[in-house]
Amino acid sequence: MRINGKDYRIPELGFGTVRRLEGYGISLFDVSNSPSKRIFSIYNAFACITLNIEPEQADFLLEQHLLGGGTFDGWIEEINKAVESSGFFQSMMKKSQKKVPIQKAEATPIPTE
Repeated sequence: MRINGKDYRIPELGFGTVRRLEGYGISLFDVSNSPSKRIFSIYNAFACITLNIEPEQADFLLEQHLLGGGTFDGWIEEINKAVESSGFFQSMMKKSQKKVPIQKAEATPIPTE
């Protein structure tokens, strides 16, 4: 992530970083499925975990970045790459994709008169 002319690397997304993201109101499923719905919250949360700062500090920093001519070009791709390469996220996805056996309902005959 390039912020105010400096490049930063998003940390490995393990249990602790995912918990922090959730604390900022962002889940990895939000990021991978519908990032456009909460894009500024996603940028803020990833700035927080990348720079180890609080959301209010990230707000200020990101606003200064934009006012100084910076852009968010490439950020969502970089964030998606971090999510997709996360061993923790991959493990969670595998577990959620396991099939749950479906129990068949028994039909109850309708009494006739």
